[in-house]
Amino acid sequence: SYGDLVQVSAGMRGGFIHMAGTSRFTRETGDSFAVVDITGLEGIEVKRDNFPIGRTGPSGKLLITNLRPYETNRISVLTAQIPMSHQVNSPVLEIIPQPGGTLARFDILKTDVLRFTVYGPDGQPLGPDSTAMHVESQTASAIGYGGRVYFAHVPDGDTIKIITPTDTYYGQAEDIRTSGELRFPDKTGRLHASN
Repeated sequence: SYGDLVQVSAGMRGGFIHMAGTSRFTRETGDSFAVVDITGLEGIEVKRDNFPIGRTGPSGKLLITNLRPYETNRISVLTAQIPMSHQVNSPVLEIIPQPGGTLARFDILKTDVLRFTVYGPDGQPLGPDSTAMHVESQTASAIGYGGRVYFAHVPDGDTIKIITPTDTYYGQAEDIRTSGELRFPDKTGRLHASN
């Protein structure tokens, strides 16, 4: 400081990245980095060479820094964390980045597959003496061990009908797809909570 003159200096280390519709300030990225894109799916764990490095944000993206340029870097996702309404064609990408940035986009598709567990009025999984039916196509599916049901193609908006020796119950595909289950109400009309 000299009289009324005050000198201030500041510095910043790091980087600014704009890639795949994402802009952000970041720590130093090293020679190479990648933006992982998992089609808008939040909270999916991402690994680099089998080591967890983070989870995707609300946009389904994650920035990975310090990749090895000119070498194979293995980027993977945990398929168990992909919602049942989506299908990942390959959970592993092998990228060989140049210095700078690259996009690592996983091919994930929204599907009409419907997998769920069906529970009776007593809160227990239904057995093989019951049947599930996709009302619109009139396609029947056996109810397997532990009340598990599978249909290859059931669009949202369609109806599933469960037929037991004593009852019939209906549910909407989108609700079943979201919860992964269909529960008969008990005799009071209340739905059973999961145990």
